[in-house]
Parts: sequence; structure tokens; C-alpha cells
Amino acid sequence: MSEHRATVDWKRETPAFAYETYNRDHDWSFDSGVTVRASANPAYLGSESCVDPEEAFVAALSSCHMLTFLAIAARKKLVVDSYHDEAVGVLEKDAGGRLAITRVALRPAIRFGGGEVPGAEELRRLHDQAHHACFIANSVKTEVVVEPQGDGPPRFRRGKEPMCRRYNLRARPEAIVEAIRRPGVPVAGAPPQHRPDAARDGLLSRPGSWSDRGGVMLRKQIIDVPPASPVPLPGRIDVAAVATVLVTSEAPDHPVDHAFDDRRGSGGTRWLAGGPGEQVLILAFDHPQPIHRIVLEVEEREVARTQELQLAVSGDGGLTYRELVRQEYNFSPPGTTFEREDWAVVAEGVTHLRLVIRPDKGGKPCRAAITTLALW
Repeated sequence: MSEHRATVDWKRETPAFAYETYNRDHDWSFDSGVTVRASANPAYLGSESCVDPEEAFVAALSSCHMLTFLAIAARKKLVVDSYHDEAVGVLEKDAGGRLAITRVALRPAIRFGGGEVPGAEELRRLHDQAHHACFIANSVKTEVVVEPQGDGPPRFRRGKEPMCRRYNLRARPEAIVEAIRRPGVPVAGAPPQHRPDAARDGLLSRPGSWSDRGGVMLRKQIIDVPPASPVPLPGRIDVAAVATVLVTSEAPDHPVDHAFDDRRGSGGTRWLAGGPGEQVLILAFDHPQPIHRIVLEVEEREVARTQELQLAVSGDGGLTYRELVRQEYNFSPPGTTFEREDWAVVAEGVTHLRLVIRPDKGGKPCRAAITTLALW
């Protein structure tokens, strides 16, 4: 056992002690003799030039993880030249309605020297060991995630909105499962864009959809039952060009195509489920893909709810899945209405990506929605 001390000193520097005017600046002093000037966050009338407790909390988690990582790397005879982490903490209401830092994302970019450089999988294991051995992470209830970064900032590709190949497929459940496991193999013959009777049969997009504006349509299938399998940074991946989208339902005016367009952010277009309850969205890739980054945006302006989601990948054609992310998020309109997640992941040879959304943890009859799902 060991004890760790800090001294906090504050003195009033204003004539009156009124909420709007009293000074928030104060000092943190430590055994080493170091004194840090601290204050409240500027949103709570603190000084921008000082450290606030929220920042210090995030810094403590980041620093502890880094020091633990360096110790593990040194014991494994790995040489670390530099370690840079732009950590981010999210302050929001928790399940009890109290403000809390509910999530901290550590985003370390590490440069190794010497002859041995760990691969992606070994780096993931090193971070996992550091996370579970970090004193500070073990001391808090905040969700702490580690999102290793590359040597430089992620590259964003800007350009024309991708057009989507899109068709509805009516097939037996067992045929749908076969399609999920064998990406790129049509369930009921050739894709509609190659069939002269597609328009007559109503398989192509309705008038006014992206397919009418030219370009390539998103290949998608409306599945009537969940798949048989258990439900649980290069450039941006062009989903319309390399994958088929399978989804349990969609609202007529909010098709799943909207999750993959470039109309992002609050007020952007979105996919909306055709009905309440759990929904499953699967990307079945034509060829195995490396995935290093996933961006998810969700907007809810009407219903207060706690959303649960699970993100998983498969490398064996959809037979088994490995979980990447499991998360809860509280929407509280008109306050908290928009969620944006930016996850760094290590996933090679991905044949399928699966997103399972439970719109409300408490069982309210809510509908799942996605504004943006983007992969790199």
C-alpha cells in the first residue's frame, strides 16, 4: 500500500462572494514542490489559461496508461522513441441523470526505434495489458477505450457524393443466411442492375432515389429474420463499391442508403428502422478488407432513451464474429440529441461487419437510427 497526497489552496479575491463573480482560480501543490494553477472549466466561469479538473482527470488516465505501456515495452526489449496521445473525455449525464465523464478515449501514436517494431496485433495486446494494469483506469467507473493511432493524422477524402447500387430482395431466410456467409453471391440470380426485368418486378430503387441520378447503386437486401449466426488508416472505404448491405428493416423515407452518404452531422440524412426493437445491419464485403477506423453518428431529437450497440467483425464469411465495441449512449432531448463516435480499431481480413442496435435499454418501443457509418 502507498499514499499519494495533493494540496489544494483557494482564497477569495473578489469583494463579494457571488456565484457570477467569485474567482475559481486556485493552486494544486504536490510533494515534489510542483505547483499547478487550476480553475474551473470556462463553461463554469473558470479561466482558460488554467488546468481544470476534467482535463486533469483525462490527463491522469492518459499518463498512467502511457507509463504502464512504456514499462511493459521496456520489459519486452522494445525501444520506444516517442509517445503522443491526444486523449478526449466526454462529459455528459450518466444513467442516473448526473453529469459525469462517462467515457475517455486514449489515442496514442507511438514511434518505435531499434530493430523490432510490433505489428498491429501485438500492439493491440500491449495496449490491452497496459489498460488492465493501469492504476488510474482500475480506480474509476468511466469507460476507458484505447484507440491506437498511426504516425500521422487520418486522411479524409473529399469529393462527389457516392452513388449507390440498391435493390430489395425477397428470398427465403435460408437463402439470406447463405448470402451473408458468401459475400458477392446473389441470392436469387444476377443483381437487378443486370436483369432486363428488374424495373418491371420493382427490384430497382423507386423514382427519385440516388440510382436515378446516375452512378453505382448500393447493393442491399431487406432481411425478414435475424441471421443464423449469433447476433451479438488508409483511405475511406467506398461501401457502395465493395460491399452488400443487409439490414433487418428500413423506413420508406429513410432508407439505409442515407447512412452511407456524405450528409453528416446534426440534421443530416439518416437511416431509420421500419419498426421498433432490435435491428441488425451487416456489411458483406466482396473481398476481405482491412478496417482501421470507424465513424458512427446517431441523432435522436424526439425520445429520451438509452441506446445499446455492439459492433463486431468476421473474417470467416460470417460464421463467427469478434466484438470490437459494446457501448451505451443516453439521449435526452432537447439537451443531448447527437452522438458521434470515432473509433480506431485493428481488424484485418474482414469479410463481414455487423452492427446490432437495441434502441432502448429499458424496452421502450423506439426505432433505431444511423446518420453516418463510415469506414477507413
